[in-house]
Amino acid sequence: MRFAFSIVGACAVAVLVMGSWIGNEVFWRKPPAGSPTVTVPVPPGASAVIIADSLNDSGVISNGTLFRAYLRLTGASTDLKAGTYSLQQGMSVAAAVRVLTSATSNERRITLLEGWGIKEMGEYLVAQGVLKNVDEWYAVVGTPPSVAGPTRQIPGTLSASATYDPASTMEGFLFPDTYRIALDATAEDIAKKMWNNFTNRMQELRVGSHITYDQVILASIIEREVRSDEDRKIVADLFLRRLEEGMGLQADSTVNYVTGKKTPSLSIADRDIDSPWNTYQNGGLPPSPISNPSLSSIRAVLEPTPNTYVYFLTDNEGAVHYARTFAEHVANKERYLR
Repeated sequence: MRFAFSIVGACAVAVLVMGSWIGNEVFWRKPPAGSPTVTVPVPPGASAVIIADSLNDSGVISNGTLFRAYLRLTGASTDLKAGTYSLQQGMSVAAAVRVLTSATSNERRITLLEGWGIKEMGEYLVAQGVLKNVDEWYAVVGTPPSVAGPTRQIPGTLSASATYDPASTMEGFLFPDTYRIALDATAEDIAKKMWNNFTNRMQELRVGSHITYDQVILASIIEREVRSDEDRKIVADLFLRRLEEGMGLQADSTVNYVTGKKTPSLSIADRDIDSPWNTYQNGGLPPSPISNPSLSSIRAVLEPTPNTYVYFLTDNEGAVHYARTFAEHVANKERYLR
């Protein structure tokens, strides 16, 4: 009997010790004096296992299993917010969870749309409070002609291994996407992130160094001319044939890039504007991209759909109408642009 009581007593002590340890790890543990602060990223959609391992590996908590158990018991797993957090090593599980479910992330999210030029991107970043003024942006990525004319050196063929060069215009190479950026991100930080995304996406297309500057220029025009993947591939072939035959592209989007307008049809005055970007007045491609194209438009230039159309127009609803002769094109204008 005395032996049995000793076993029960030992078990009770073990339970108390274990409970005390769990309570300390989960609720009472505090970072030691002078404990360093570490940066812990929490990607969107990250599982509790991934987050627990990250916290454990960085020394923020000492037991990932307790972290996951605490999330299950409290239901806090659905409240975890993606972001990058500054946390002290040696925190309790509960304290770490409070930070990860609060709005104290060191990052914010921005969304830059497909087809935006550096002007629209700069205005968006200012409107979102990311930058103080557009001049910060232009100082890094270049100034569009609708603002101040060409001011940047134009790069040649771009390779996936090329490095970011702030002396070159970045129009066309700022990949439109949703990004997580630091709260104190600079214009250069954002431009580098977008440039790196562009080069990574080119690797996804498996084109690497085979994507040329001219192809990016053409993709930037197609991005602003038509919307669907199918139409982009058709128009890409149409434009490539025009370039081969010495015909003018006559793309309204290139004139709008100079004027800053977004009209589906141009005035006579607009078409007469003296600018190297005006493809009504100049043959071939403009000297630089007119937007930052999507992967869809870049793919269209690389994989165009053969066709026999010579003309096209986009109506006010975004529908594309093709023609093989100028007479058919004029008839389409009369029908769809009035």
